[in-house]
Amino acid sequence: ANATRFMAMAGLDIPMINHSLRPIADVSLIGDNDLGEVADKMTNIQTGFNLKGNQMRQLADQMTNTFTQTNTDMMMIAESMQYAAPMAHLAGAKVGDALALIGVMGNAGIQASMAGTTLRMMYQNIINPNKKQRALWDELGVQRMDASGKPRNMIDILSDVANNKKVNENNLAQVVSGLFRVTASAGAGQLISDLRKGDNSLVRKIAEQNN
Repeated sequence: ANATRFMAMAGLDIPMINHSLRPIADVSLIGDNDLGEVADKMTNIQTGFNLKGNQMRQLADQMTNTFTQTNTDMMMIAESMQYAAPMAHLAGAKVGDALALIGVMGNAGIQASMAGTTLRMMYQNIINPNKKQRALWDELGVQRMDASGKPRNMIDILSDVANNKKVNENNLAQVVSGLFRVTASAGAGQLISDLRKGDNSLVRKIAEQNN
């Protein structure tokens, strides 16, 4: 009853509540969390990414896939997404990619609200860099936007930085701090370091599984 109350508050009708209850219950069981609380968090993510009620199963699978492979849990990821989802959605990000980014940051202890704030700021830095940041993006030759003027996939952008010939172990920290503001640089550095692993990149692996 508590779970259905939160789903109704999020605007789901009776058929969609019935359709969504099982995947939410599965996540609650796997994560050992209160069912009503899980329903509240998952409907917040659903709203942030403008997902339809029939996409709840996919969201549940993506969240479970992420927290079972990273140093996070369901509630940590849900709190992260509460901060990051609206901006990520505005940037055109897929929910599976955002979850992968949050999960891998969690392996470095950047978790819950910290991870969400970090990812939100990363998107803001990509969309609206200051003059110094824009100059550094241009110097590296990394495109932030696609041909239509929309932000490119965050994982692809960070991968371009990770594999850039002008970036190496000696100047990586300087480059990351130049591209991203203080609140985002630690998380961005963790993700770029992971993407330097190529085929062994965990963020790539989880994103591919999620999508």
